[in-house]
Amino acid sequence: MESGQKDRPAGLVVARRPQDGSCIVVPITHREPEGRTVGVEIPTEIRRSIGLDDRRQWVIVSEGNDFVWPGPDLRAIPDLAPPTVVYGTVPRRFFALVLAHMQILIKARRLALSPRR
Repeated sequence: MESGQKDRPAGLVVARRPQDGSCIVVPITHREPEGRTVGVEIPTEIRRSIGLDDRRQWVIVSEGNDFVWPGPDLRAIPDLAPPTVVYGTVPRRFFALVLAHMQILIKARRLALSPRR
């Protein structure tokens, strides 16, 4: 199994096969998308509601990990008691926006998935 470069929040996007825990997770990053990377900026009020910092952040929808939930790559949120890996949930409208962007990229064969099993 290949390890990610660094710990970061990620969004659970699609439960591909719920019976075996298979899902797609996409990264959340402070780095503004450039080139062929496609991202959806997370609005300030959503960042605050799920406990992210105040710096601008994006959900990168052009890449993701094929992941089994829960998996060994999950990390607890630092300095939070009791320990949890869940930052929170985003509003349906924002989730639908992220999913719509991903669907466009899937149809265009531009979603890069890395196996994390």
